[in-house]
Amino acid sequence: MIRVWRVSGEELASIPLEEVGNVRLLKQRLEESCGVPRFRQRLLNSGAYLFDGACLDTPMDLQLVLLPFLQQQSRELCDAASAGSAWLVEELLQDQHDPNSAGNVGLSPLYVAASWGHVETVQLLLEAHSDVDHEDMYGKTPLFAASRHGHTEVVSLLLEADADTDRINNCGETALFMASLNCHVEIVRLLLGARADVDKHRCCRNYWHLPALWAASRKGHSEVVRLLLEAGAGNDPCTGFGQALSAAILAGHTEVVGLLQEAGSAEDERGRNFRAVALCEASHTGQIHFVSHLLKSGFHPSHSAYRGDVPLCAAARRGFVDIVRLLLQARADKDQATKRRQTPLMEAARNGHATVVRMLLEVQADMSQVNKHGEGLLWEPCRNGHTQVVQLLLDARADTSRVNTRGENVLWAACNIGSVCIAQLLLDVGVDTSQVNVRRKTVLWEASRNGCEEIVRVLLESSPDPSQVDSRGETPLWEACRCHHMDVLCLLLVAGYSVHDANKYGATLLCEACRNGHEDIARLLLGARARLEQRNRRGETPLWLACKSGHADVACLLLRANADSCKSDKFGQTPVSAAQQGGHKAVARLLHEALATRREARKRRKVETSEPRKCRRRLSAEAGR
Repeated sequence: MIRVWRVSGEELASIPLEEVGNVRLLKQRLEESCGVPRFRQRLLNSGAYLFDGACLDTPMDLQLVLLPFLQQQSRELCDAASAGSAWLVEELLQDQHDPNSAGNVGLSPLYVAASWGHVETVQLLLEAHSDVDHEDMYGKTPLFAASRHGHTEVVSLLLEADADTDRINNCGETALFMASLNCHVEIVRLLLGARADVDKHRCCRNYWHLPALWAASRKGHSEVVRLLLEAGAGNDPCTGFGQALSAAILAGHTEVVGLLQEAGSAEDERGRNFRAVALCEASHTGQIHFVSHLLKSGFHPSHSAYRGDVPLCAAARRGFVDIVRLLLQARADKDQATKRRQTPLMEAARNGHATVVRMLLEVQADMSQVNKHGEGLLWEPCRNGHTQVVQLLLDARADTSRVNTRGENVLWAACNIGSVCIAQLLLDVGVDTSQVNVRRKTVLWEASRNGCEEIVRVLLESSPDPSQVDSRGETPLWEACRCHHMDVLCLLLVAGYSVHDANKYGATLLCEACRNGHEDIARLLLGARARLEQRNRRGETPLWLACKSGHADVACLLLRANADSCKSDKFGQTPVSAAQQGGHKAVARLLHEALATRREARKRRKVETSEPRKCRRRLSAEAGR
């Protein structure tokens, strides 16, 4: 009989001699009693240390000492595990090296050994109670590493040690996902046997990382797909059949598509999800042979997907002419809208697919649909510069009089991108140029703001009222001035727009140009006799605003035009103090020099005017004598 005693004098175990042949086997038996791995156990016989290989052939009393693992020298254990040197790992563990101490980027010895597939080393580390779910800095566990690299025996060992099969790394990937992606069939079978979640996924880094079924379908691993489907994969309506089918169709994996279709034919939730997205995904990816196959299999051409998309819209959006024709021949609803209220005609027009637009117009698709902003069919092609599509829609008499929720008509969309051709097409059919939006602006404001010189010239031919102002009391001149469009500014000045009018805040165009530092515009306005000393409501002059903003060139221009550098605002702040407060030393220096020059000139004029007076007084005095 072998009797083992604790240091405290308490008897721990009494084991028959024939059940243990050596010290190592005895330590493994004692682990069940004390819960400590054999590498931390030390057995003493009369004070003498017994090695693991020592035979136990006679009855004896032994003393058990439990030692802690040490934290230092962790790199040695990781290196030994990486090399697969089992004897060195054994030696290091006997020397009390911690099996859970992490090396570079948080890699534990077990992760390294599992990654390289060193079975014996993994067994030793598991025996040393290494953390089977330890994560590195990327959230990867040993099971993830072994599954990724296809080490079946290691995966089996880790699963026996109760490794978490559903742990997700920082990229949203699971062990099942990596095994499926790399077609490790036996590992997939092991993980499914351990009841791994087949639809596990997580939204991370602004994109959906998809489950194992998607990974296997994308790579065309039909055997893995079959296993996953048998395990019930694809029940998630957001990331189930739809994404898997899309990946398989896009990659051209016919066998996988067949497996998915077979599973989707069942009258259950998974089957309904499949039928809802199958045709839509095939239409979206442009796989006409799959679309034809699905239609012949009885799929409804107008069945909407879980995202609210429809097959005809998906094909029209991408410009797949043959698929659109196929769906129309199958009597798909030509006016069926998506969840975002987009019809096939709107999708084709928005993306500039003229041939698809022509096909839909030929089957008399509805042209009266509007989006949530109240914009009709013409808006998107005008905004995106699709001239040919705009011409087709105008020929089909699309509505040009509709205004959106901001009170703007379709001509605003053309002016927004500066498309002269589209604007001319719209003007030729009589689009109203005097339409006023909610801010009391016409399309001339929009054209001036975007610097569309040719469009402004065309709009000015209709002789708009130069005195018309928007809700801020500003004319189109303000838009051109604010956005620094010199050519447009010149056109508007020639058309009779005034440079003297102030907005509702009392500011003038010259104030705006000086505040923004537009020297060339300020020079042009001064040439048009803009008022140099006109103040805004705060009493700020153009020179004051230029100094406050630190525009030395503009300030110099105004000083040369004899702007008064001493005029303060309503709070008593002069241009010099405004420049100093803003930290614009160069502008302040320029103003000081201008003031000094002005004082010298004043003194000179005073002397020049005083001399003739003295002469006249002297002559008068002499004449009196």
